[in-house]
Amino acid sequence: MQPQWNTYRGQQPNNATQQMAGAGQTQNLEQRIANIENQLNMLIRMIEYNNQMLRHMYHSQNNINMSGGGSGGGSVIVRM
Repeated sequence: MQPQWNTYRGQQPNNATQQMAGAGQTQNLEQRIANIENQLNMLIRMIEYNNQMLRHMYHSQNNINMSGGGSGGGSVIVRM
């Protein structure tokens, strides 16, 4: 018969190891989530910048451009 204090000996290191591994996995998961949040924030900023550039290009193309100076013989180019 084994002593009573020795009966749980095999379970404690496994539980401690599992808890440590679980804590490491939780921390790793939290780091991944934080990284994804940062990437999403950067993506949102890039999309907003891209939208500003597209609006600027759209407004620039719709401007009326005069060429030929003020002598009356110039042409008018309108882009839509």
